[in-house]
Amino acid sequence: QMHQLRRPCGCRIHYSVRGPSDGTPVLLLAPGGMRSCIANWMGQPYDPWSRLPGLGGGSKYKVIAMDQRAGAGDSDHLPLPTSWATFRDDQLAVLDATAGDRKCLLVGSCIGPSFIVNLLRAAPERFSAAVLMQPIGLARHTTEPGEPWLGLNTFASKHWFGDWAGEQLRAGRTERSTLSDLHESMFVRSPPFIFTASREEARVLPHPLLVLAGKDCFHPTEVARDLARAPGARYVERWRDEDYTPDTPDTIEAFLAEHSYG
Repeated sequence: QMHQLRRPCGCRIHYSVRGPSDGTPVLLLAPGGMRSCIANWMGQPYDPWSRLPGLGGGSKYKVIAMDQRAGAGDSDHLPLPTSWATFRDDQLAVLDATAGDRKCLLVGSCIGPSFIVNLLRAAPERFSAAVLMQPIGLARHTTEPGEPWLGLNTFASKHWFGDWAGEQLRAGRTERSTLSDLHESMFVRSPPFIFTASREEARVLPHPLLVLAGKDCFHPTEVARDLARAPGARYVERWRDEDYTPDTPDTIEAFLAEHSYG
């Protein structure tokens, strides 16, 4: 069942909850770049929206998923976000509505880890642990298969942002200058790492983290390796595609169970 939360700016944020009301809250932050939405979990190497609510007969987790503002789901497109902080505040508002003051677990993929790091820095007391899968970010080519890229993968923001921005223009939702300002805010003037924190800021996050690496120019492996230098982090490099085994979901779910309650 979808729920709706109206933000002070008038934007309606759609979210859904599965699992018991007294379960450990788990907020899911979906892949898809600027198109992040619940439906994008389908077909991912690990799909927490399908798996987590049924674990233990559906008695362990209260799983909260949301369509990000202006994404590919049912949340409103307008007002458009103006920075990473817009998304962060939407996410905290959804948690206020669903989890109250209870500590929450976080699970994110692609753009999700950038959202997660922003939340961990803004409200560290609200979260007990986080799973960060194939994070986006700026890095040089290291061990990714296929054609290597030269220097930093700054061109990748066309994948995260450019196609989405074109959709906004074609739909007549905004002006090119507004989108240019948003791109500058989110992907140019932001820290040149995971965009919501510098490498140095991410390395001192105190929370338990499970980091699962990406392996392409949009999700560089080196970004995940750097995130995994935080003191409470664990790291899994080979887990996608031909490396996927039944151990992959077991690893993620054991980590979540370790940091859940009830």
